[in-house]
Amino acid sequence: MTKTVVILRGIPGSGKTDLAKRLRDGHSYGVECVVIVSADDFFMVNGQYIFDGMKVLDAAADCFVRFVNAFGRPDTDLIIVDNTNIRFFEVNPYLLLARGRGWKTRVVRLQCNPKVAATRTTHGVPPEVIAQMALDMEAIPALYGITEEVVPTG
Repeated sequence: MTKTVVILRGIPGSGKTDLAKRLRDGHSYGVECVVIVSADDFFMVNGQYIFDGMKVLDAAADCFVRFVNAFGRPDTDLIIVDNTNIRFFEVNPYLLLARGRGWKTRVVRLQCNPKVAATRTTHGVPPEVIAQMALDMEAIPALYGITEEVVPTG
């Protein structure tokens, strides 16, 4: 089994978490261990999502530490990064580490109409913020040699 990292990108409400779970469940047939890392997990308190804008950098750092730790488990075959990853600088550390470890890397962008995404998000992100995030989505530079997979979700 090829060790793989899948980096999901998309605005809130585009379906990243649902896709992460489907990928996990669909790949369970020969994968020793699937790890999903998400900055959202940092904001879970007693099963409830409680966002604190002052802790966004802490959440990103926590997510990356869990990503790094997943490589340390010998049974890990699939790591899924479930974050918005709007700007390239957010994606880059995951790409660099995965490629440096020799893992196959896929980048999947969920493309969704911001108005549709605003009705789906479970995190209370205002529609105008979601619309701006959609406009701010940055491409993966060509020098990385990665063809970003685009999945329309609404």
